[in-house]
Amino acid sequence: MPPLFDKLAKGVSKAAEQAKFEAEKVRKTSALNAEIAKLKQQVLEAKVAVADKVLELRAAGMPFPELEALLPAIGDLQAQVAAKEQELAAVKAMQFEGAPAAAPAQPVEPVAPEPVQPVEPVAPEPVQPAEPVAPAAQPAAAPARFCPSCGAKLAEGAKFCPDCGTKIG
Repeated sequence: MPPLFDKLAKGVSKAAEQAKFEAEKVRKTSALNAEIAKLKQQVLEAKVAVADKVLELRAAGMPFPELEALLPAIGDLQAQVAAKEQELAAVKAMQFEGAPAAAPAQPVEPVAPEPVQPVEPVAPEPVQPAEPVAPAAQPAAAPARFCPSCGAKLAEGAKFCPDCGTKIG
């Protein structure tokens, strides 16, 4: 093969390998993010179960002095939730009734506008020119940065691309 084709083939091969690597990296990142979200949801569910048990024990008469300040807020929030659920049910039950039939239009009598009072012009006060002020030194705007993998525009100080997840820097 001529050297040009060898060089081209190597470049295409390298680009394909890099694309495969980046795709695998994105896949692994997505999978790990999904696992993290699932674990966080399990932690939240466990906390809710503990809270439900505490509320159940309190209702049965067991005191929790450390929690007494927090528990009334939960009751208030539960009452607000119940009220909003009733409001939601009422909104869902609403039926469209259509617009009422319009009454025939009544003629409107024209009204004469009030006369305008003339205003005497007032001479403006002379203004003293201000002393010239040197413009404040403004920091030079940082040039826009782009992801080397996908070309997406990066926010200032970004460590990873928001589109493809490539590490920047």
